[in-house]
Parts: sequence; C-alpha cells; structure tokens
Amino acid sequence: MSVNREELKRLIDFIHEEDIAEVYDFIGYLNMKREREAIEHMDVDLLS
Repeated sequence: MSVNREELKRLIDFIHEEDIAEVYDFIGYLNMKREREAIEHMDVDLLS
C-alpha cells in the first residue's frame, strides 16, 4: 500500500482534538514494533 506522506499529514491536521493523543500513541506503538522487529532480526542473525 502506497501512502502519500503529504496526504497523511493533511489527514492528521483534521483529526479531532480528543483523538490526537490516541494517534500519537499509535505512531509510538508502530515505531516500537519496528524497533523490536529489527532487534529480533539482529538476534537471529547473531545466532546463525
């Protein structure tokens, strides 16, 4: 799925105030998920 970053930024600008914290938390979750996957991948490479 290809997402235009500018379109994503525009959508974020229109998020209701009460939803901003939830969106922020979700972005943090996605970043932690990617970091965890990278660490797990490095662990597998070290054990191989």
